[in-house]
Amino acid sequence: MKILFLSHQSEFIYGGEICTLELMRSLKERGVDVFFAAPPGPYFERAKEVAKCFPISSIQFQRKLRSLPKFFTAFNSTHRELRKILKENDIDLLHATSLKATVYTIGLSKTPVIWHHHDILPKSFSNRKWLRFIGRFSAQIFTPSEAARVALIEAGILKEKVSTIYNGFALSNWKPRDHTLGYKIHLATIGEISYRKGSDWLKSTSELLGKFGMEFEWKVIGAGLSDPEFARKVEQDCASISQISFLGRRNDVAKILQETDFLITPSRQDPLPTVIVEAFLSGVPAIGTKVGGIPEMIQDGVNGFLVDSPEELVEKLRSLNPDRYRSLALSARETAEKMFSSAFMAECVQDRYKKIIG
Repeated sequence: MKILFLSHQSEFIYGGEICTLELMRSLKERGVDVFFAAPPGPYFERAKEVAKCFPISSIQFQRKLRSLPKFFTAFNSTHRELRKILKENDIDLLHATSLKATVYTIGLSKTPVIWHHHDILPKSFSNRKWLRFIGRFSAQIFTPSEAARVALIEAGILKEKVSTIYNGFALSNWKPRDHTLGYKIHLATIGEISYRKGSDWLKSTSELLGKFGMEFEWKVIGAGLSDPEFARKVEQDCASISQISFLGRRNDVAKILQETDFLITPSRQDPLPTVIVEAFLSGVPAIGTKVGGIPEMIQDGVNGFLVDSPEELVEKLRSLNPDRYRSLALSARETAEKMFSSAFMAECVQDRYKKIIG
């Protein structure tokens, strides 16, 4: 079985890219021949560790008239490059790792295409039309959560075409931390600083924690890539709060989680935050909002808490005692082992590959 993974970009490595690397590694261990095509960049270099890689010409693009000429140039170049890769390597199936990557496969060949959709798009009329159009060219669509699957079905894509495949990580790469809860609570928020990720909760939540006399430290990992102005405002608003540290983008998330008691994820839209998986693997409970795929991950009061406001978040933290915290932490790791291992992810994906190729 020969599978070609396709990415439209190689500049950024987010949750979807991290899980694709894990998936390729696990599939290779299961005897699958893994290939990867993407523009040159950091993601491309990482993929070289697990797959035979081919540089291609695809670009990031937006659905705007002024960007069409540049897109069509890249589309034609990418088609020529992909046709050559498919033919010379006798590829059985093309696995496009995003909606934009799937666009580059339209009209490509008779090789079946999987669209791996790592997002939940707003429910606008134009987005529904866009999703239905792309869905016509895919043999199967993978989503990282039931919430993302439902969003595609509501957009008009046939439910038989959409499968939920939870993102996964190698269990051996993540060490569960000590489950002791000290006098000071160590919090972490990891990911993009944006309105979508609920970063504006930082100030109000911290002020409430201070009001109730709680000792805490809050590390913020990430940057404002999509909205730098919003990120700057968040940092300015929190400048006077000494307990908050903005550490920027980091490569030592596993180490930071070893020093964290709770991951805070107050997203307003999120298909399945991979950082919650990383926290659970480290034995760190998570506190998140009731949106997207988060309620599929966090069982309220079992491996973390689901909240609707900063006030409720603080109330949950105030209700803790060492025994209850230990129970939450142990359950977090158990959830990761059962639902979010890369081995389980690869098993599910390979099973669907066989059905499509067969």
